[in-house]
Amino acid sequence: MPSAAVPRAPTIPHAGPPLLADSPGPDSEWTRHQVAKLDDLAEGRLALFACGTPQGGLNGIVFRLNDYCYAYRSTCPHVASLPASPDGDSFALEGGNLVCRTHKAAFVPETGECLSGPCKGAWLQKLDIEVRKGAVHLLMA
Repeated sequence: MPSAAVPRAPTIPHAGPPLLADSPGPDSEWTRHQVAKLDDLAEGRLALFACGTPQGGLNGIVFRLNDYCYAYRSTCPHVASLPASPDGDSFALEGGNLVCRTHKAAFVPETGECLSGPCKGAWLQKLDIEVRKGAVHLLMA
């Protein structure tokens, strides 16, 4: 009897803001922090960012995939209080997944769901972003 393929979680094509046009943006009570320029964010490549917030510092990753941008906190849910990698190079896009380089957990890039590894079934913390005037902005309430 042939073995069944492991199903991959469905992708959500509208999970991120489109790159091809400036998004209208949310209401004015949101604070925007530029985390990347689109020209510097190549398709399928990750960029790290750090941003100060009223609650403290926030470290994240942002990447461009299939004409959308996605951003997550750069902490693996396996050990949520620590960065996924001490050198800051915490995640990589490999084999269609977002992979934690420290814990080898594999996540669906579009949703943040962990498919395999020590935190299977957990989720990365997605960050609200918008594309505006050629840059990716983190949105903070």
